[in-house]
Amino acid sequence: MQFRLPRTRNAATALAVISIITSVVWYLLAKSTGVMLYLVPADVLGLQFWQLITFIPATKDPSPVLFGAFIIWSMGGSLEGLWGTRKFLSFSLGVTFTAGLLTVLTAWLAGNSLLERPYFGTNVLSGILWVAYGLTLWSQQLNVFGFFLTGRTFAVFGVLVTALQAVFGGGAAVIPEIFGLALTFLYVRWASPHDLWLRFQSWRLRKQLKNRSSHLEVISGSKSNAPRGSDKYLH
Repeated sequence: MQFRLPRTRNAATALAVISIITSVVWYLLAKSTGVMLYLVPADVLGLQFWQLITFIPATKDPSPVLFGAFIIWSMGGSLEGLWGTRKFLSFSLGVTFTAGLLTVLTAWLAGNSLLERPYFGTNVLSGILWVAYGLTLWSQQLNVFGFFLTGRTFAVFGVLVTALQAVFGGGAAVIPEIFGLALTFLYVRWASPHDLWLRFQSWRLRKQLKNRSSHLEVISGSKSNAPRGSDKYLH
């Protein structure tokens, strides 16, 4: 399968643009007023809950801003074309938000320098979109800039990017990325929250039917006084 951008990528384009704008705005705000839009666990525990939202499209350096925006637009646009806008947004925003929340919880439990470390969501967002695209296409062939790769190999390269960041920046620097990738694998290869809900509903329905039928008894012809062909017991 050729690596092509889909026609429908409106939400992905919007996220990419918001990522660039937010990164510029947070830098100007931090420089002039000290207001932070990125995620600092200690601040969130100090009731600055908006950071769990504002950190999603934020990053701190020009290169990550442009690279992350490109990944969001390209990989995100491809997923939007495959999944539809609603599922794309629920996955990308939901997983990044949850990764940030789990990072705050981890920092609170660790109780060390993690509390004061800043985290930027663009790295998480671009990473999960990269890996999710590869996991979605799994065994299909992708032509990525002239190189033919299977979807799963493409996903592995996305994981390696995070691994290299951990090597050079330390494991603490990529905690939200690690949570994001783990959630991405569960979402794409196992079941999304919607799928889990449907499975639960199906299990509950089967259980209800089993409970309702547990008191029923099959009556054979030898136990019945009704003539053959009678519809006496068909109600």
